[in-house]
Amino acid sequence: MLASYSDRSAALVVTSCGAGQLAILNADLNASSLPGSPAFVPIIGELSNRLIGQRTLSDAVASGEALSVYLPINVGAVQGLKIAPTDGTADAECGALVEEDGFVAWRWGTVGAPGTFEVKRDKQVVFAVASAAPAAESDLQTIDPSVLKDRMSGGRKLAFAGAGLSDAQENKDDAWTWAIVVCAACMIVELAMLRLFRT
Repeated sequence: MLASYSDRSAALVVTSCGAGQLAILNADLNASSLPGSPAFVPIIGELSNRLIGQRTLSDAVASGEALSVYLPINVGAVQGLKIAPTDGTADAECGALVEEDGFVAWRWGTVGAPGTFEVKRDKQVVFAVASAAPAAESDLQTIDPSVLKDRMSGGRKLAFAGAGLSDAQENKDDAWTWAIVVCAACMIVELAMLRLFRT
C-alpha cells in the first residue's frame, strides 16, 4: 500500500499480477477533483516509472536472499518443468516451482552461490535466472582511519587497530608469552623444592 486515506482505507496499492505488476487507485475519477489537480500527472508519472522500473528478468538476483518470481505465461503448466544450475551440479537445491492462480511461480528460500539457473522442459530452456553477490557486500575497500577518528567518533576518544600487527605489537605479545613461561617455570621449581625439603 503506497497511500491511504484519513480513515486508513487504501488509496493506492501496487501488487504482483502474474509476471508483472498491477497498480490500483481507489478513487472515483469522475466525481473526484484529482484529475484536475496539478499533482495528478506527476503521480501517474511516478507510478508508471515505478511499474516499468521494477527488476527485469535479466537482472541478477542476490545470492543468499529469497527468490519469488512468476514465470512467463508461455511456459505452460508446472508439470514437466525442472530447475537446474547451468554448471550441471547434481542434486543442487534450486527451490521449487508451484502453480498459483494459473501462473507458475518459482519460490526459493535462499538463492545459492553466484551462477546461473535454468528452468527446462524436455531439455529446452524456458526461463533462466542469474545470481550474483550484492554490490554492497562485494566492496571490500577499507575505511580511511581519518574517517573513523574525525567524522564517526562524534568528538569522543576513539582507538582502533588495523588487521595487520605492527612489529611493536608482535614484540609486546612475545613479551607476555615469555613472562608466562618464566612464571610457570618458577612455580615448577618451587613445587620441586617443597617436595625435596618436606618441612
